[in-house]
Amino acid sequence: MVDSFGRTVNRVDNNEQTIQALQNELQQMQNEKYLVYDYLDHYELPRELSAIPIIESRYLNTPQKEGYVGAGLWMFIKETAHNWGLVVNQ
Repeated sequence: MVDSFGRTVNRVDNNEQTIQALQNELQQMQNEKYLVYDYLDHYELPRELSAIPIIESRYLNTPQKEGYVGAGLWMFIKETAHNWGLVVNQ
């Protein structure tokens, strides 16, 4: 999945900075993959959700910031989390 995604990005945007940033994010995704898969598997969610943080957080696990609704890798807001059957307790 990661290799084909990278090839697609290279065809869409030849900006070297964008390509480098996405390659870094894909590497970060690889570093976190098994931890993320464990959580997705635990909650019986599709592993394809592991790609969302590339767009939403650049695979940086950040706390909620003032002015932002989402937090963490997926940047899920409460409504999205509920739609996926996740429990929101904070």
